[in-house]
Amino acid sequence: MTTTTPQRRILVTGATGNVGAALVGALLTAGHPVRVLTRDPSRVAHLAGRAETAVADLDRPATLADAVRDVDAMYLLEADHGVAQAVNAIEAARAAGVRHVVQLSSIGASLASDTTMGRAFRARERLLRDSGLAWTILRPGFFMSNALQWADSIRADRRVEHSYGEGRAAPVDPRDIAAVAATTLTTPGHEGKVYELTGPQLLSTSDQVGILSRVLGTAIECVDRPVAEAAGAMRAAGVPAARVDALAELWTGTRNGGAAVLTHTVEQVTGRPPRTFERWCRDHADAFR
Repeated sequence: MTTTTPQRRILVTGATGNVGAALVGALLTAGHPVRVLTRDPSRVAHLAGRAETAVADLDRPATLADAVRDVDAMYLLEADHGVAQAVNAIEAARAAGVRHVVQLSSIGASLASDTTMGRAFRARERLLRDSGLAWTILRPGFFMSNALQWADSIRADRRVEHSYGEGRAAPVDPRDIAAVAATTLTTPGHEGKVYELTGPQLLSTSDQVGILSRVLGTAIECVDRPVAEAAGAMRAAGVPAARVDALAELWTGTRNGGAAVLTHTVEQVTGRPPRTFERWCRDHADAFR
């Protein structure tokens, strides 16, 4: 039986995101004192009386000392495209004596990956590994919640455009990532571990759109745009070249089978199987109507 560490004060960054919000809820339900780091306290006002609020910014090191004070463990989500936030957060945690940092990375950081995004995630991981702090790294694959980007076009045109071809991935529910994070933050034995997290099914984008179509009870057209065409349209729309190039790498790698990874880590860590994409669609169907 897993032994839960009682009353461990945990700092959660990214507390209003898909994973962070679910993590905060899980930790509070389990009875752990939670402190949420935010730049805008109005976004966590609903947690008043249940969680502490630390108004701070990972881009401003001077704001972090109070946020990490008297914290036992930290969930770390860096939102930048480089390593500056990782440097700032890790230095603050080390100075404050934080015992354990759980970092949200990406399955793209696998050593088998050599993409711009993968290299960026690996660089952040390396900073934590070399910090001297106890660490756990979570590497989720595609989020099921990425499907929310289709909501406007589904409502308007019953249409989804993408550039992944028939490449498959095993999207994971952010709530399952949060469950793994909660377990690793509150129980012993996860230090020094890297967990690659996926959902239970390898699905192409057309498979996902088909499932969503059945759940919504309406036909949805799924259109695969060639990578060069989609990248050109983004450049014409003013999207920064570095962002476009990184996405083109991701699309191409997925089309070529590079994202077809399936793990059983969610169940191994939490003791229950991960949610299916159909379950996620049913739980979020109103977002597409």
